[in-house]
Amino acid sequence: MEMVSSGLQRLEPDLARRPAHLDRPGGTWSGTWNSDGSLTAHRDDGLRVRGWSATPDAVGQALQSFEATSRHRPQIALTLHGERPEVPAAESDPPGIGRVHVLRAFDADRVALDATVAAVTQLQRAWPEYEISDRVGAATAQLQVSAPQSPYFNVYNRQRERYWAYSESAAWVRADAIVHAIDKVWGDFDRSEASRGPIWIPRAARQLLTTKPEELAAFLRHHLAEKPAISLSVINGPAGPLYNVSTGGAHRTHLFRILGLPWIIAKLYARIPPRRFDVASVIDTAKGMPEIERVGRGWHTLLERGLLRGRIRYEGAFAVLDLDHAPAPWLLGDATLASAYNTAYERVYPGVLTELGIPATALTGPEAWEQWLYG
Repeated sequence: MEMVSSGLQRLEPDLARRPAHLDRPGGTWSGTWNSDGSLTAHRDDGLRVRGWSATPDAVGQALQSFEATSRHRPQIALTLHGERPEVPAAESDPPGIGRVHVLRAFDADRVALDATVAAVTQLQRAWPEYEISDRVGAATAQLQVSAPQSPYFNVYNRQRERYWAYSESAAWVRADAIVHAIDKVWGDFDRSEASRGPIWIPRAARQLLTTKPEELAAFLRHHLAEKPAISLSVINGPAGPLYNVSTGGAHRTHLFRILGLPWIIAKLYARIPPRRFDVASVIDTAKGMPEIERVGRGWHTLLERGLLRGRIRYEGAFAVLDLDHAPAPWLLGDATLASAYNTAYERVYPGVLTELGIPATALTGPEAWEQWLYG
């Protein structure tokens, strides 16, 4: 990805505008930024974050992804090790969140663990052992109808500009907020190993639901924290985050969603949004110039209605958004992605998008979304 020639002279003012739109006080953080760009931080409630930032000015955005909502501003006491840079730090591969951090996060949140154990115990009482396979099949079919997966959130990935910061953490998260889990149909796996295919969910469900209640906490610790952790990418929103499974943990995620379990421990990965969004990198350009021009008009509408903060300019007929803040970043995508994430967000956080300014009539599907956006 290209490095802009103006370096910090352009990057720092752009990053400085972003916190102005975060209108809620966030957590209190202590952090360290090193001259190679590596950063470590911990919040006063114990949450730990590691990552990389091209400049100290991007650290706030790197931590913001782990705030309660996309509107909370972290309060940071930041220590710099080394001189303040004159050019952005070269992208490095600093130590990230490891197994010890996942285990620490697992043990730290007894409320989430106890709620998950209680939910498993309730299923054990409600589902006789001889009915587990049938119950799992019915629950899978019901989940596919009531909460089908959203498309993979690729709005950031397709932009030409490099990422300026990324960060990792580990925490218990709401399982129902995981809206994409690699295998697009719940419970349907296409793996070369037979043991990782269709039989995995019924077999794992039986193993979980026949574990003695007093052994469930240790069972969950072993399978969720001691083994390689589920890896989720974070998409923060106006009332809390949604997640995509990124590099591992699809089977366990499918299991927890199908069984309706409330919480799951995971490694969390976040990138701060690029400063520049090119409309041609957001949509399928095969749809032609009318679609390119229409999405540009949609960005203008989102700005006018306060759902984006930034400036739009044009390179020929192609809109370019210089972004300050997107409280619901999926709105930057095409109608299919935006509508799918609106539906998922409304399911997980009911009523929040209407409070943000989107009428309920625009949340019923892609056509309704387009009608409201393009009028």
